[in-house]
Amino acid sequence: MSASDRIWDRIVAPGEADLPPEVARYFLSLGLTQQDKDRYAELARRAHFELAPDEKSELDTLVAANTFLMLLH
Repeated sequence: MSASDRIWDRIVAPGEADLPPEVARYFLSLGLTQQDKDRYAELARRAHFELAPDEKSELDTLVAANTFLMLLH
């Protein structure tokens, strides 16, 4: 687990708060769209070679968003 993941884990603090079931279900329903998943996969595959700076930034943002969603789940 990365330092960023550990920090988010402490912020979210799973298991420490009572979360209404409907709110929990909402959080579990959140996710990247199929278009974003496809773009993520494309950029990640190309990252082994070379990405333009804007593509690297986009990939970093997708990774951060996906990490946040994984922590919520």
